Amino acid sequence: NLNSLVVFSCVYRSASMTLAAKELGMTQPGVTQHIKNLENLLNVELFHRLGKKLIPTKEAETFHQGLSENLNSIETLLV
Repeated sequence: NLNSLVVFSCVYRSASMTLAAKELGMTQPGVTQHIKNLENLLNVELFHRLGKKLIPTKEAETFHQGLSENLNSIETLLV
């Protein structure tokens, strides 16, 4: 789901489900659900949760590197 990838990218950049939700115009539970669904699909933990603070895992860092290049290409095509 492309939406889940955009949500992941925003959470990764902001290191916060709440800030990502505000940026995307979504609810925080909606953002959390996208991340959980993506973690289930990939069968990896993407963030270590320390209270409200999110720390990306190595898998998240690797995933974000490849994803950000592709999302930028898609955004360029849509503009």
